[in-house]
Amino acid sequence: MRSTLRSCAVVAIGAAAALSLGLGSATADPHLLDNGSSDPAGFVPSSDDLVGTGSDTIQFVTDLLARGYNAQGGVRIASYDATNPTTGLPGGNIILRDPNQDTTPAEPPVANGDDIVIARPNGSGAGITTLINNTNVDFARSSRPSNGTNAEDALAFIPFASDGLSYIVDDFSFVPTNFTAADLRDVYTCQLPGYSAKLPQAGSGTRSFFLQQIGVTETQIATAVAAGCVDDTVQEHDANAVDNDPFALAPFSSARYVSNPPNPTNPPSNTVTLASNVDPGAFSVSRDVFHVIRDSAVGTARFDAVFGPNGYICQQFAAAPGNTIEGFVGLGSRCGNPNPDV
Repeated sequence: MRSTLRSCAVVAIGAAAALSLGLGSATADPHLLDNGSSDPAGFVPSSDDLVGTGSDTIQFVTDLLARGYNAQGGVRIASYDATNPTTGLPGGNIILRDPNQDTTPAEPPVANGDDIVIARPNGSGAGITTLINNTNVDFARSSRPSNGTNAEDALAFIPFASDGLSYIVDDFSFVPTNFTAADLRDVYTCQLPGYSAKLPQAGSGTRSFFLQQIGVTETQIATAVAAGCVDDTVQEHDANAVDNDPFALAPFSSARYVSNPPNPTNPPSNTVTLASNVDPGAFSVSRDVFHVIRDSAVGTARFDAVFGPNGYICQQFAAAPGNTIEGFVGLGSRCGNPNPDV
């Protein structure tokens, strides 16, 4: 268990940032708070609102920003979490739109006949695929850049913050905290046995980025899973994947390590160790995180007001203490400018 003083400091920093920006508490799904309870200001999106799904990594910071933006009135941001905010589990359905605005927000959602209902996308890849295939979705959250496919070439990946990526272990772990990318490659390809390697679910942006950084392919992961040295079914950023298992390790966001909006007094830093926090030799990389929109939406007023260089999100990071919100660090002049196509 980490010290109470340290965990309280983390919570206080996050709360101070939120209060200074006037963001208040964050919504999870548009009708729920981050802890899964009903949001008095909740809503089911109309045809005018900006609807998004996708990344687990940035769901909470996007929720917080959406809450602040929506308080201004007008077009609202409806960002659906990667997992059910009430149960914390993946799966189930979400109501993307209620054209007649005659549905009472509820969990689980109950369609009244004119609602647009889909299975909940879980992760960057699932959110991006949904954006490509469903015109009722306006944006995706992503913790990875474009993969350069033809389908993603029609999308704009708009960076808004940076995040660190390392790996977590149990507080009383036998796993070294100085594993390099080469060491992790050996662990995740069964060349360095004796460890319980955890990997986020398929479609996770963190999974994709992590494997790229350590030089492991999905084909190699399939082989490692079949051999029993890798479990690739855990929900990303769930500290329970390694907690109380002294041989387990899993990739983890440094921002998510210090922030847990559903239970602010108990961030992952209370129960597990982020290797890069305790060992300067540990695998640690920086990555941009993105909101993804269609190329055709770039430069339009309703999207620029939220995602553009002078839009709400970039303004909030610029005004935040240390340019940091929930552990994510603003990008300065790079914020809101789409990445060049890969």
